Amino acid sequence: MRELILAALMDKIGQYVSGQQLSEALGCTRAAVWKHIQALKEDGYRVDAVPRLGYCLRVVPDIVEPYFIKQLLETRQLGREIQHVPVLDSTNQRAKMLAEHGAPNGMLVLAEEQTNGRGRMGKSWASAKGKGVWMSLVLRPTITPADAQKITMMAAVAMAQAIEKECGIRPGIKWPNDILIGTRKVCGILTEMNTSVDEVRYCIVGTGVNVNHDAGDFPPELEQVATSLKMECGHEVSRTPLIVSYLNALEPLLEKFIETREFSSVLALYRPYSVTLGRDVHITGPGLDLEGTALYFDDEGMLVVLGRNGRRERVFSGEVHVRGLLGQ
Repeated sequence: MRELILAALMDKIGQYVSGQQLSEALGCTRAAVWKHIQALKEDGYRVDAVPRLGYCLRVVPDIVEPYFIKQLLETRQLGREIQHVPVLDSTNQRAKMLAEHGAPNGMLVLAEEQTNGRGRMGKSWASAKGKGVWMSLVLRPTITPADAQKITMMAAVAMAQAIEKECGIRPGIKWPNDILIGTRKVCGILTEMNTSVDEVRYCIVGTGVNVNHDAGDFPPELEQVATSLKMECGHEVSRTPLIVSYLNALEPLLEKFIETREFSSVLALYRPYSVTLGRDVHITGPGLDLEGTALYFDDEGMLVVLGRNGRRERVFSGEVHVRGLLGQ
């Protein structure tokens, strides 16, 4: 109902639309229309109300609005169903709940603020209200659990392309999932799966992007390692086009891989963004403590490292520290 009312007001922005016309067109009471108008006002829309004239939309705020996303999307499935919530503990947690209850492939969960956002390795993610893009996708790909890393790398490529397109800044990717501008992090991606023995029931791809943060918006522990698109561009960045560009870039990568199982074309896009290859790295994880030089990505997207002992090691996952980046 909200989207239908917003669409009617947007269609005649700057003009009055009577409450009676809206209620008749939408098959609801005028009281219901009024309730949704009030909700739009609370979200920052400026809607004038004049007796006998109706409602007039004057100002559209920069909030992540499903109506505008759907108008701009070129996808067939990604983002065609959206749940937008002002405040969530975690978009990934909400997406998992929806997936368990049958949410379709491509459903997108968006929040203006997260109170318990998470990154990889259980780390917290600062998710300020209205400052960034906090979103999670429900995916139901026909892949094996071993392919999860490839989904993460596809998402990283899609976000890097979206940032480059919408901001005119070329970011870098720290393998496998961090998007950097210069030496500081602007975006993180967290992929979680629900699997059986040999198949994936669903994947949740969570993405957090620092969009319009100022330097003082980051907690002290992140001030030297985090940045935002606004800080790098020197001006505010509209979040909706960024989301749209990301989804439009990601869908064809996913579809081609699921259909052909061919990953070399993704790697060809991923490598030029890499800020990991050729650098000294220290990778830690369960049973893993490896120092060496990052050489290349193999055909499966694993990182091949030349260890200090002269042996080449293939790394599937882990906490990657790259010398010279993120204060390391």
